[in-house]
Amino acid sequence: MRRRAQRGGVVIEFAPLFILFFGIFYATFSYGLAMLIQQALTYTAAEGARAAVKVEPAAYTSVSSYQTAARNVVRTQAEKDLSWMNDAIRSKITSGITVSWSNSGTMEVRVRYVGYGQAPLLPVLKLPGIGAIPNLPDDLVGTATLRPN
Repeated sequence: MRRRAQRGGVVIEFAPLFILFFGIFYATFSYGLAMLIQQALTYTAAEGARAAVKVEPAAYTSVSSYQTAARNVVRTQAEKDLSWMNDAIRSKITSGITVSWSNSGTMEVRVRYVGYGQAPLLPVLKLPGIGAIPNLPDDLVGTATLRPN
């Protein structure tokens, strides 16, 4: 008779543990995917900056024409590096590619995944006692800085 009285006890004890274990699994997977994209953005920014080094400043009559040419080379290289992603994701990222120059001539390439926090690749789970998984910033950004000669 005692066994019958405790029949559902294991299920009740397992329910909070399931939420905890599933939360850890989902967090590992969703944060891992976000870090993969972050690394891809950083790699893309670095490769774009490296490609801009190939643009010869002496071949242009003005600084603005050189910067425009370098910007175009960066964008072309970034689009090539992001070709492994699907079109919907790639369009959000390529709209966030910026190249800027400081007064000292340092070039900064930023590759931004616009709106990742509002629409992540995996849906946000709100688990009781844990909260939102993943809790990410609105934009994922990869940056590379270099000073061309």
